[in-house]
Parts: sequence; C-alpha cells; structure tokens
Amino acid sequence: MLGTQVPTQSGMVQWASGHTTVLPCVLKEGKNICEGVDVRVIKFLAKYPESKPGSDNVVHLKSGESNGKLLQERIGDALAKNKAVVIRAPRGYVEPSLDKEYLESNFGISPNMPVTIHGKSCSFFR
Repeated sequence: MLGTQVPTQSGMVQWASGHTTVLPCVLKEGKNICEGVDVRVIKFLAKYPESKPGSDNVVHLKSGESNGKLLQERIGDALAKNKAVVIRAPRGYVEPSLDKEYLESNFGISPNMPVTIHGKSCSFFR
C-alpha cells in the first residue's frame, strides 16, 4: 500500500514469503535519506524465511482468539520482552477492502497520513 504522502520514488521489496513492502523514503535534496540504514535493513530481513508459530523471537497470535484488552496485554508483554508480534487472521476470514475509509474508521488513520502496510498485495495508490 502506498499512502498519499509517500513519494512515488519509494521502492518496494518482496519478502521470501511473497509479501511486499513499500520501502521508506524521505527525500532530502532529491536523495532518499532512508537508503543508508532503513532500506538496507528491510532488504536484509526480507531475504529470510517467514517466522512460524513456536519461534523463540516472535510471538504469533490469532486475531479473534482474545478480546481487545487481552490482545493488547499479550502484545504489550511480547514487546516488553523485545519480541516481535505477528497477528494472523483465522481461516475463512474475508479481508475487507483496504482503503482510506477503512483505515480512518477502524484505526483513526487520517487519509493524509503516510502509512506502510505489509501484505501479499500492495496495490493501493500505485
């Protein structure tokens, strides 16, 4: 997904899992100042296999298995231990249309705010 405030020069990277990510891009004097560190790190991480449940470094959760408060607590506990969190949708889940209205109504994200979405298809605004 390429938000409205993300420069069109932003590159993309495809992860080993098939997901695509719009790379960070902050232009200063015509150059992307994120290339030096942020973009290099993301490209490096994208080469590795996807984390699976049971990982020592990543907590895997399923959306819908906990209420909002419990889910927040589980995420907070994981982050406090320096672990990443992956939340997967249950089988049969139908993905809603990912558009500006969805982001604003569900997450309070302004349509003018730059966003990065990780997913198998990132064609929004491209």
